[in-house]
Amino acid sequence: MAEFIGFGTIFSRESATPDTYTDLAQIIEIGDVTRNRNVSDNMYFDSSSGYMEKIAGFRNVDDLSITLAYDPADATLALLEGDIDIATVHSYRITWSDADTTIATFDGLVTSVGIATPLEEKVTQAFTIAVSGAITFT
Repeated sequence: MAEFIGFGTIFSRESATPDTYTDLAQIIEIGDVTRNRNVSDNMYFDSSSGYMEKIAGFRNVDDLSITLAYDPADATLALLEGDIDIATVHSYRITWSDADTTIATFDGLVTSVGIATPLEEKVTQAFTIAVSGAITFT
């Protein structure tokens, strides 16, 4: 896979029609897509090595943040703003602009919504999505 830049990447939310997605406009940044695994430390009184032993635990996907230009008239922003109030898991999708058009699809809950108002820069709106379950890459 060749290197590429983020320009052209699309972030989408599943609409009321299953498997149909609505693209969000004016995205400034999509945060890290980070997968990790919990690890349990195990030690025993009779351990002969004297070293901590590890046992693999559950896998997890960290919260994902997105930042967009704030536009109170944008209906797609209203979708995400509404998601924090209804507390329902929705499906989201990131479509990268690489040659293979890699897509990551995941379910999540919007857990925070914020508006930043700098003095001499554009006003932005940030969303945090708690990912529920695995991310599927295609």
